[in-house]
Amino acid sequence: MGYKGIKAKLEVNNEDFVKEIMISKGRNELTSKAVDYFIKIANHAIRKLHHKDPRDREDCIQFALLDLLLYWRNFDPTVSNNAFAFYTQMTYNGYAKGYKKIHKAGSGDVMSLDMVGDSEIFSV
Repeated sequence: MGYKGIKAKLEVNNEDFVKEIMISKGRNELTSKAVDYFIKIANHAIRKLHHKDPRDREDCIQFALLDLLLYWRNFDPTVSNNAFAFYTQMTYNGYAKGYKKIHKAGSGDVMSLDMVGDSEIFSV
């Protein structure tokens, strides 16, 4: 299955996502639908990355979800109305932070979010 097939399964509509975040901000608590969106984004975006060890993949997902749950209030619709892009970038930052924590500096492991060739696959 190519990337386009995966993207179609993501089912995160930005307009609905923004509404859920705004409802959550009003309540000062994430709605269950917003949490579901975060889980979908974290599980989807990791597919673009390659991990040597599958356990690293799972750990990075958890780090990304933790960041999403800690910093979800930082989205500001007056700056950008693209919640999907904002939280996807936050997810990638969480992956990188987690990977760096798992593989301490100087261990010889390198994480790169650079694209591999012309594909939309990233290498870790």
